[in-house]
Amino acid sequence: MWRGGCIPATDRTMRSTGGVGPPQVDPSTGTSSPPDPATSVLPIAIPTMKRHTATVSIDRNPIEVFYFLDDVSREHEWQDGLKSAEQEPPGPSRVGSLKRYRSAFLGKDVRNTYRVVDVEPGRRLVTESTADSAVDARYEVRVEPDGTGARVTFTLEAAPRGPLKLLPRRLVETAVQKELAASLGKLKALLEG
Repeated sequence: MWRGGCIPATDRTMRSTGGVGPPQVDPSTGTSSPPDPATSVLPIAIPTMKRHTATVSIDRNPIEVFYFLDDVSREHEWQDGLKSAEQEPPGPSRVGSLKRYRSAFLGKDVRNTYRVVDVEPGRRLVTESTADSAVDARYEVRVEPDGTGARVTFTLEAAPRGPLKLLPRRLVETAVQKELAASLGKLKALLEG
């Protein structure tokens, strides 16, 4: 659920000029002056979104798998580090539903809220994080028939916000991949067991 990135040059420029953008250059003289805060356009640093995808085959009916995955009250059974999860309104996800999570990630207490932006009942669920989340993320879950069972594909695009941006990108990416693989392995064992 995380994306990382280096500090873009625009961030360094903003820090060196008091947060109001690059210096103004007078074209007639070629000299620069401090930017005018009233008229400057702030450069926006867009974090690099990292895409993580993982797939697992589960020997279970695809519809049952989808609705198990959609039940936030069961997510703690297959996601280590998840401390709490709730959904408003309760029941199957629908566009506009909010899913709130509190979890531990790399020793940090992390809170994220996701809004359901697309759902194909029994097949596909797409959520995006809200502005109050610790991460800027888009999460897609696909469940498709696979022989007599189901193929589950998780796709996560994410970039950390706030203090999480200070963690080394490689550390975050490695942790996300490990957690995703562990969660899918646990999900498979739970549903096939």
